[in-house]
Amino acid sequence: MDRGMFEVTYFAMNTLFTSNYETLFDQFSNYRKIISDRQYSSRNNGAPVIAHPDHPDYAYGYGPQSQDVLIPAFLAAYTGVNPDQVSLNIYDDIGAIDYLPRPNWRAEFNLNRFSFLKDIFSSFKITNGYKSTLKVASVQTDLNFVNSPVAVDDNEKNYYSEYIIPSMVLDERFEPVIGIDVKTKSDLSFRVEYKKSRMLLLSQKSLQQTRSEEFVFNFGYIVKNVYIPFLTKKPKKNKRGKKTKPVDNLGKTGGRKSKRAKNNLRDLRISVDFSIRDNEVKEYLFDSGRNGKPTHGNYRVSLTPTMEYNITDNFSLQADFSYDKTVPYVNNSYPTTNYRGTVTAKYSLK
Repeated sequence: MDRGMFEVTYFAMNTLFTSNYETLFDQFSNYRKIISDRQYSSRNNGAPVIAHPDHPDYAYGYGPQSQDVLIPAFLAAYTGVNPDQVSLNIYDDIGAIDYLPRPNWRAEFNLNRFSFLKDIFSSFKITNGYKSTLKVASVQTDLNFVNSPVAVDDNEKNYYSEYIIPSMVLDERFEPVIGIDVKTKSDLSFRVEYKKSRMLLLSQKSLQQTRSEEFVFNFGYIVKNVYIPFLTKKPKKNKRGKKTKPVDNLGKTGGRKSKRAKNNLRDLRISVDFSIRDNEVKEYLFDSGRNGKPTHGNYRVSLTPTMEYNITDNFSLQADFSYDKTVPYVNNSYPTTNYRGTVTAKYSLK
């Protein structure tokens, strides 16, 4: 008896960005009939198709829940392949699925290398990454097939499969679809990312779909030499009524070392984090006559502005506010909105 597991890089991007998931599942369901007829014709050298005793729309020995029907129909529907052309041979001679690894990638482009951007940006990166895997956690020889390759199962009236595959997972992720990370020479930075993923779990009676989309935006800015009452001393005025040059973070002014380094003005760091995440888990039951049912997931929006000021080299204050709203997709949960504001004092021993 052969036993094992299987995992290979895959490519299913053709249907990743579809907006109508119900139609895609219906297409998968309809493809089963096409695959059933093809399997029967392949097994019987093109002989006319005989109807399945329990499912007249399907061929004899290849009903709607036959493993040899489900897997090719699943891969055809969710990879955008014509069901008349998808491979029917889902096994090789050692019991693994006969699909060659597909390319995955992660690309990063450093645009600040261009001369016309060097004077403005200290860093300018664009990223794109795609990862997709096809997984089977368990594969083993079906002894019923070994003993009688032409026999049919008494319950389902389907031919025994050469190998037993209880479930199959197609896991596909764009991390990110596009990401932009920029830092300017004037202490301004921002980062934008758009991520998209889905995971499809196929079993004999259902398909579970987990889909996720996420948009992330981060903005940061450093304000130099900020005067904050009660935290830093106000710069003195000279005899003509003009302010003296502020002392920098090294305790220097005008290029000379200051005797009053402890009164220096510090930088104020400002950042804003904003994200939108849409995550939903749906279960589709074959031949149930209804759309997919949400079982988990939510739509979440969060916003967190933060300010941090170093009073000394060892002591800093940080203030932040956060807004977080979650809307669940299941009926037995309720929307929640959270507000939080904090002030944090940090002291480090050096």
